[in-house]
Amino acid sequence: MQHNLIGNKIRELRMSRNLTQAELGKLVGVSMQAVSKWERGGTPDIEVLLSVAELFGVTMDELFGRTIENSNKLEDILYSSLMKTADNCKFDLACNYFWAIFKGLSGIPCTQDREFGSGPESEINGTRCRISSNAGIAYALASLNARYIAFMPEPEEGFNSVMTSVEEYASLFRLLSDKDALKILLFTCTRPQFLFSKKMASQETGIPEEKVAQVLSVFKDIGWVTEELADMGDGSVTLYRPFYKESFVFFFLFAREMLVNPRFWFLSSYTKRTNPLLKGMPPNKREPESCPPGKDAAP
Repeated sequence: MQHNLIGNKIRELRMSRNLTQAELGKLVGVSMQAVSKWERGGTPDIEVLLSVAELFGVTMDELFGRTIENSNKLEDILYSSLMKTADNCKFDLACNYFWAIFKGLSGIPCTQDREFGSGPESEINGTRCRISSNAGIAYALASLNARYIAFMPEPEEGFNSVMTSVEEYASLFRLLSDKDALKILLFTCTRPQFLFSKKMASQETGIPEEKVAQVLSVFKDIGWVTEELADMGDGSVTLYRPFYKESFVFFFLFAREMLVNPRFWFLSSYTKRTNPLLKGMPPNKREPESCPPGKDAAP
């Protein structure tokens, strides 16, 4: 009976993606006959089951027919809803959930039915939201065209306790105050995680190769790119691979917020905070955080 549940679930997932048995088999490294056997009651090996679950974005429990649909826990309901949502729609749905949380955190009456703002880019100032209390802070851009929401409960020792040192912030900002370094960083963010040469970076940014090499050397030291040698037959060439940090995107988005003075707030609740934003100055110097093997610590 359990075997039939697994086979039926695999068949349901396969058909939801419009895959043939042969196509599914190729994606998880087995034959079409193996997939056919599963759907007729056979059970894949555990390694293959893991591959199937990963491919379809479901849990092992769901493959075995165990669900949490009857749970009354809000966390379980949200988890189940997102797991069933197509990958290209997950973030839109998550934004709707986060927006509901944001409105609830605000404590402002009559906001339950308030939707995301819409309008031309010139009116984006009118869709900024903020919440500030002694328990934490939250910030949102509630524009349909550019939604993001950030929450942070305040640590017991204050936000300053999890910040890095003034010295390290100054070093980072000093680096990015060089317009060429900033352009090269943005260039690396436009690249897939494929190798590129300093010549390519120079051509794309209009910055001389010598300066590109200097900047990439610094990026390598702080873990923003890795460096590899390629044997071209008549000599070696140094190539670079960008080390993706999604934090770059948030850094640039929030840097823009530092430059904006909203004309008005779409939703604002800040009068509940009586404490200053920081309880003290950041530490003089922090120990480097641990990094994956082979990666240098970023500032």
